[in-house]
Amino acid sequence: MQILQERCEATVKFIWLFNDVFDILNSRNLLSKEFKSPIKESNSDKIFARLTSLKSFVDNLKSKDGLSILQSKRKTGFLGMVVAGASVCALFRDLRGSEKIEFLLTYKLSQDHLESFFSAIRSKGGFNNNLTTIQFRAAY
Repeated sequence: MQILQERCEATVKFIWLFNDVFDILNSRNLLSKEFKSPIKESNSDKIFARLTSLKSFVDNLKSKDGLSILQSKRKTGFLGMVVAGASVCALFRDLRGSEKIEFLLTYKLSQDHLESFFSAIRSKGGFNNNLTTIQFRAAY
C-alpha cells in the first residue's frame, strides 16, 4: 500500500492544484468559500500563492520523454492555465490599486457569455456557423 501511495502522490498534487485553479478562475458567488470565492483584499495573498504554485508546478512538469511540458506539443492547456492565472492576478492588482473594485468574480471574465451571445445570434440564422453580415444584422 505504501508503494502505491508514493506512486500516486504527484497525481494527487496535480489534481488538487488544478481543481483549485479551476475554482479560482470560475468564482461566481460573493459568499463562496476557499478558492471558489471572489478575489478580494482579504484572500488575495492566498489565491496569488496558489496561482504561483501552479506556475512553479507547470514549469517543472515533464512529459513521458523527459521534455518540459511547456516545450512539448501538449503545452497549450498548461500554458493557458498559467497565463490565465497571471492575468487574473495582474488585473486584480491593477483594479485594486486604483480602488475601482472591492472584489473580482472571475467567472465574469470567461468566454461563456460571448459563446452564449453568438449561439443566440446563430440560432436566428438557423444555426449557421458562418453568418453573413446581413444575417447578423437581422438577428441582432
